[in-house]
Amino acid sequence: MDYYPNGNALSQVCPGNFVPIKVAVSQIIDILRGLEYLHELDTLHNDIKPQNILVGPNGEGILTDYGISERTSGGASTKPGASYKLHKAPEVFLKNEIDPLTDVYQVGITLFRLINGLGLIRAKRDTLGETEFRRRVLEGKLIMPSDYQPFVPGALRRVITKAINPDPAQRFQSALQFRRALERLSLSGSWSVDATGEYVGEDKACTYRAALESNKSGSIDFTVWKKYKKSGREVKAAKHGATGLAKKAAERLRQTFMCSVVEGRI
Repeated sequence: MDYYPNGNALSQVCPGNFVPIKVAVSQIIDILRGLEYLHELDTLHNDIKPQNILVGPNGEGILTDYGISERTSGGASTKPGASYKLHKAPEVFLKNEIDPLTDVYQVGITLFRLINGLGLIRAKRDTLGETEFRRRVLEGKLIMPSDYQPFVPGALRRVITKAINPDPAQRFQSALQFRRALERLSLSGSWSVDATGEYVGEDKACTYRAALESNKSGSIDFTVWKKYKKSGREVKAAKHGATGLAKKAAERLRQTFMCSVVEGRI
């Protein structure tokens, strides 16, 4: 096959161990296009994960590694010869069967990991143990709201939740449906983590820093700094910040601001 010197999706992670949201979503859209083609050919990939997404010369996502792929007939279920444990769908645990909607589930888990932290699912399995991990997958409780990064908008969370629904009938019913849902999202900005461990946001015109800090009274101050890309001038964006907040209120304000940057509402 062709050689891709940019490597796989793991090469794009920031120091926070996630991929900037616009990059991740764009490459997952590419992967879903690939799945549409595979499923038309009655082929199930069955091993969709960050390591199996290569990065093309223009930053596009390219699905690779067909070592445990399976053939199907008209989208019917089939028995897999092997499965990637971290991305096992409920139907694999229950019946040891896969179909096109199993690939949809794996894409959903992959997208979650790319934008929220590559190690989170593995850490859960290691902490919970195999039995509890399986139970949570079957009950749709593997990923909780608190597992999301604060900058992930509600609309994208809902797309992921639908893709990984434990009931296949409640998922997107095709790779095409999943892709269309992602394409409808408005994602104008993104966040990463710098070498110091601080969040850094970016949109077309500016970069942003957003900090939660305890003050002398014991409450929380939320402060935003905005740097203009064109001039390099950085200013405190007072209208987005607040002082004297309770912890939960401060975290909600930070989340609202970070999502606003991602969705282009600043």
